[in-house]
Amino acid sequence: MELKDVAIIVFTYGRLDHTKITLESLASNRGFKNHPVIVYSDGPKAGHEEKVLSVRNFLKDFRKNHKNIEIKQRTNNLGLEKSIISGITEALKKYSAVIVIEDDIRTSPAFLNFMTTMLSKYKDDKRIGSISGYTHSREIMQIPDSYEYDIFFVPRTSSWGWATWRDRWEDVDWNVSNIEKFRKDKNEQYNFNKGGKDLSGMLIKQVEKGIDTWDIQWSYHNFKKNRLTIYPTISYVENIGHDGTGIHCGISSSFVNSKLNMKTNLSLPKDVFLDGYLVNKYKRVFEMTPTKFVRLAFNKAIFEFKKFLKIS
Repeated sequence: MELKDVAIIVFTYGRLDHTKITLESLASNRGFKNHPVIVYSDGPKAGHEEKVLSVRNFLKDFRKNHKNIEIKQRTNNLGLEKSIISGITEALKKYSAVIVIEDDIRTSPAFLNFMTTMLSKYKDDKRIGSISGYTHSREIMQIPDSYEYDIFFVPRTSSWGWATWRDRWEDVDWNVSNIEKFRKDKNEQYNFNKGGKDLSGMLIKQVEKGIDTWDIQWSYHNFKKNRLTIYPTISYVENIGHDGTGIHCGISSSFVNSKLNMKTNLSLPKDVFLDGYLVNKYKRVFEMTPTKFVRLAFNKAIFEFKKFLKIS
């Protein structure tokens, strides 16, 4: 797959500091200038005009040194779901594959090499639906030293620095028209939850309540197609949005990956396979244990206290 046929899409809104880190780290990747880069700036909600304007001013300045960037400014606020779905769909009418970044992602300088290598290697393998640049830290995932490859496969997607191909994206049922049937089908829920016990409940809740999201529908689509997601054993991505500034991220220190993967010479398996140990470890990350509940509550309390100090 030629580099010019892989577009990078960046979605921004009103987080100037996060956007700077996202774009500057992305531009530090070797080969960045070989890719068309489309930056979508969603329109402001009431009261957010100055925040959005500050991001747009930065984007214009940033583009002066990066001529491969195209900026698309939305007049109205589409929201997370419509902005991402429409942006990716539009790009994939022109390009065969996309690498997708939101405005709270810091990437390793080796990130693009990993993503383009995976896009090329698995472009004709329909068992793969997407590629993730993010992996939970070794403290959480505890990947054995004996594991000999630089990637593993999981039946669950990730939206923190990821990629896919046109033919995997084009027939997604974003409304999940069979949600009533799914809600009653415990066997299908059990199978969907092989990627994490939270998946079925999340799908039902977010679809039936019309929550502004897209990634759970994307994960369900890949499940229905029996497709897996590729993950690196060490993350090429850090999510910097778990500071209370994101729409759905909340407040947490669980997703910090300060030492990002710099590896470009990858050890890859000869075929796609599920490693039961790693899949189980990955699933357990999403289980709400008493320890995790206390940690989340503590993080939220600290955040609220810091907000109170600023107000005072």
